[in-house]
Amino acid sequence: MKKLSLIFFAMLISFAIILDACKKNEEEPVAAFTADQTTIAAGGTVNFTDQSTNSPTSWLWNFGDDEISSSQNPSHTYNTAKKYTVSLKVSNSSGSNTEIKTDYITIAFTDPRDGQVYEIVEIGSQTWMAENLRATRFADGTSIPKVEGITEWQNLSYADKAYCWYTNDSATNATTYGALYTWASAMNGENSRFANSGGVQGVCPTGWHLPSDSEWKQLEMYLGMSHADADDIGFRGSNEGGKMKEIGTTHWNSPNSGATNESGFTALPGGKRDCGGNFTNMGLNTFFWSSTDNNFLVWNRALNHDYESVYRYYINRDNGFSVRCVRD
Repeated sequence: MKKLSLIFFAMLISFAIILDACKKNEEEPVAAFTADQTTIAAGGTVNFTDQSTNSPTSWLWNFGDDEISSSQNPSHTYNTAKKYTVSLKVSNSSGSNTEIKTDYITIAFTDPRDGQVYEIVEIGSQTWMAENLRATRFADGTSIPKVEGITEWQNLSYADKAYCWYTNDSATNATTYGALYTWASAMNGENSRFANSGGVQGVCPTGWHLPSDSEWKQLEMYLGMSHADADDIGFRGSNEGGKMKEIGTTHWNSPNSGATNESGFTALPGGKRDCGGNFTNMGLNTFFWSSTDNNFLVWNRALNHDYESVYRYYINRDNGFSVRCVRD
């Protein structure tokens, strides 16, 4: 009987050794995950799926907005428009591993006046729309006059509010390139003579405003431009414009010099409408208003297909330029 007990004890020890060896042979997990959508409007829900290998037994998600979850395949609702970095830590008895996806989820801004949805991007301490504005009404619901005819555009005064689509083709150009606004429309009639501060809402939705000349400089200097160059006129700096332009030649004409879109600004070559009513430069340039004028002329910014720097100059108010809004 005693001999049988010793044999049974030995068998238990052997079994424990085998179990321990199995545990030691178990590999550490490798974290991996995906989401069913990565760009949604505020208030939308993202469904995350664990794709980790080597049999994890626990999961720790960080959704980037101070919320976490231990579910294997969680759903999460995002309420604030910005970009979010998401991470997943998985563990088993042999160890743990983490995957981090930077700026993985983009919660776009929905303009309450017309339901238009805009991607946004954080650049330094500023939050910009990453698309050109497409609004046809001001924040109070008032319609912006749509002016299509060449003669009608030529007859606009400095104070006339107007917008149009490039070549008056909304089907082709509205969604991609946005609207072209006179400065009076971009400012919604406000005047910002010699002002260097922001805060002019203009045509932008509530909570956003038309960037001042100094706010454009702030963006440029964050991307590497010196203060002296930012204060200059003409093409300034080095590759700051390239950091703002969409990569490739899908929209930009070749060579689209220096385009990396490192900033996420994603500038597209939407062209302009000059004070003579002519549509020009699509594929070649993009032109943006500021809220700052200079003796009845207005400081603006331009990017070019064969330059990687940023152009700063002043121009007549009755041109039709694109608008990018910056968050208050």
